[in-house]
Amino acid sequence: MAYRDEEQHLRARVADLEEELAAAQQRIRLLEQPSASESRGIGERLAGGKVRIVHEEELVGELPPEAHEEIIEVLRRRYNVLGQATSVGKSLAWSNVQPQGARAVEVSVSVRNGKTTVRGVERLGNLAGALFGGIVGGVGGGGMAAVVPLAMALGSLAAIPLLIVLWVTLIYAIVRFAFSRVAAVRERELRAAIDEVTGVARSNLRPATPEKVRVADGEARDEAETPDDAEGVEARRARRE
Repeated sequence: MAYRDEEQHLRARVADLEEELAAAQQRIRLLEQPSASESRGIGERLAGGKVRIVHEEELVGELPPEAHEEIIEVLRRRYNVLGQATSVGKSLAWSNVQPQGARAVEVSVSVRNGKTTVRGVERLGNLAGALFGGIVGGVGGGGMAAVVPLAMALGSLAAIPLLIVLWVTLIYAIVRFAFSRVAAVRERELRAAIDEVTGVARSNLRPATPEKVRVADGEARDEAETPDDAEGVEARRARRE
């Protein structure tokens, strides 16, 4: 009895160590990623923030399908929308399915090779287009009506091109700052949502189900079966014969 208790304790300790190792590997991958200034494309540098936010967590263990409903409720509460959920086997996909121009959030929970991956993506391309196209184009273009009278009041029509450039640059700088702030807030919100989903997943994780292989006599056994276990199978087969 004591041996069995000690074995269970060791297995629990090994599971804890595996989870700590997975968390450490995740932190290492984040540290090894290039900095924001290096990884941003031209569009993101012009916009002043990320136009596609991604946050991912990986856990050791498998999430059972019964936990999907709890995760969906977390996401619905977070984003205050029912959204659309698709569950296939042990994997789950959820999106907020908002109209064009609104928030576009997608969260997936996939199970593979004894690991559960929680991944969230939010696309800000529509928001960037609305801000820069609508405000810079609209307000910047509309401000031309004030630039020409101002140049005439200064008595220098040659200053009109310079005033136009200054006006559009000012509007662009304001919109770029506003977008960068919104992108930063959206990134924090996505990280918080994925962290909450990860917490739900971690509390429902189950050990990975070992795959079965076939032996010569058609009897299934685990891949991780030890030689002693194999000898036991042979002994049972001999007794049956």
